[in-house]
Amino acid sequence: MAGKGDGEGEGSIMKLENQIAVIKYLILFTNVIAWIIGAAVFSLCLWLRFETGYQEILTILSANQFYIGIYVLLVSSLVIMVVAFLGCISALQENSVVLLAFIGTQLFCFVILLAGSAVLLDNSARDSKFQPVVRESMRQLIMNAQYDDYKYNLQLIQEG
Repeated sequence: MAGKGDGEGEGSIMKLENQIAVIKYLILFTNVIAWIIGAAVFSLCLWLRFETGYQEILTILSANQFYIGIYVLLVSSLVIMVVAFLGCISALQENSVVLLAFIGTQLFCFVILLAGSAVLLDNSARDSKFQPVVRESMRQLIMNAQYDDYKYNLQLIQEG
């Protein structure tokens, strides 16, 4: 019957080993998901950094400080990918010290990722530091629209 006995015997040991195996594979699965998310953020940041149309528009608007947030996100996503890979290895080896170090570095990376996102958001969203720079650049482009270079840049921005 369930709930009777002193808890010793083959059944309780097997149950404990099964629970440990479930936790181990749950940690492994979570690390794989974290690695995939880190790879997605990394690839998105690479795309934002090296996409030529986006680069042209930022150059025209003199808004290169936008890249600061992208660099922070690139570094933090790369660190998250490395830490998640090491977390997979430590979960498979069942080393508790390495798992604790992994948890600490994951929390640190999460804070860095939030900081990079905040910088990126502050330089790209409505009512941010970025908006007056864009407004002034657009004003200059519109004021000088009679020149071919400015006219081309305005058309490029309107099409993009």
